[in-house]
Amino acid sequence: MKAFAEVIKELWSENSTDQGVNMNSLKCTIQKFAPCFIGNAQQDAQEFMRSLLLGLHEDINKVIEKSDPEFTDVEEILDVNEMALESWSRFLKVENSEIVNNFVGLLKSSLNCTYCGYSSVTFDPFWDLPLPIPQRTRQLSLFQCLDSFTREESLNGEDKPTCPKCKERRKCTKSLSSI
Repeated sequence: MKAFAEVIKELWSENSTDQGVNMNSLKCTIQKFAPCFIGNAQQDAQEFMRSLLLGLHEDINKVIEKSDPEFTDVEEILDVNEMALESWSRFLKVENSEIVNNFVGLLKSSLNCTYCGYSSVTFDPFWDLPLPIPQRTRQLSLFQCLDSFTREESLNGEDKPTCPKCKERRKCTKSLSSI
């Protein structure tokens, strides 16, 4: 947090336009927690952003004594909104900071058996979304990328999951949405 604060302070100083901003302290700090950034090789921007956010979050996490997170499924007798609130509440018992408030979301995954109609819904926190960017596209909006990411897909063949109701591998549809 201190190294990041120094970079921000330098960026906003009156003479920041006259001189460059020293990133060495921040880079050294991030390298301690994410060794993949040691050296000067080109790295993935998404990995850097996640490492930075996770590092900042760890420094200001309001949860001092972390208990084991509850990874049990949320009861399906709850409606979808109650399930989402329960999942988020469980996450906040372990991870709670201004970074989480501003950068973390909840992803809803729905799996529907095409044979018996059984529907399963799970919720998972996300720090970033791996949005697909189609090739050979001149103009592309963020909404088109989100639409592609959340488009319903058919799970068939070797991808068929086991339906909890049928107790057999069945063709299913899967869809994602953020909450």
